[in-house]
Amino acid sequence: GDVADEVRDVALYLEADGHRPTDRGAVFAHNRVEWMSAALAIQTAGGTMVPVYPSSTAEQAAYVLGHSDARVVFVDGAELLGRVLLAMPAMPALERVVLLDAALDPARALAALRAAGKPAPTDAEVLAKVVTWAEVRARGRAIATADPGALERLLDAISLDAPAIMLYTSGTSGPPKGVPL
Repeated sequence: GDVADEVRDVALYLEADGHRPTDRGAVFAHNRVEWMSAALAIQTAGGTMVPVYPSSTAEQAAYVLGHSDARVVFVDGAELLGRVLLAMPAMPALERVVLLDAALDPARALAALRAAGKPAPTDAEVLAKVVTWAEVRARGRAIATADPGALERLLDAISLDAPAIMLYTSGTSGPPKGVPL
């Protein structure tokens, strides 16, 4: 029941945030319950879920996230957040970064990139896109409370012909290729 509530909350947040059935959402995180909840929420909102291997370099993540036109990425850990921040210029469709860890500090991640001499987006660019998992859950829960039929309408609108997931190959013979399932 708790996981179903997480999926509902996040899916309703995504819809309210402008996520549409043709959109793609990515999960760039290590295995954890929120990984699954985020993936299912993207699909519940009618979108295509794009998993990004946590072992991906910033360049690899930028390629997958940019090529897939991911509109939202769920990320955990300072290291993965740093890779997303480095990759942001290559992701024109990216509108939202959801931090799965409450302790993640985008300002600290930006400072670390700058201290290492790496290119980093501005604080304003990042803060305009970042939201926490707790904020996403709270907004989605408020929507569900105000409109108990919202999730049902969201589920009814899903096309059974739409891709559910886009997997990227390892790219051993060139850039990874997106395989919609």
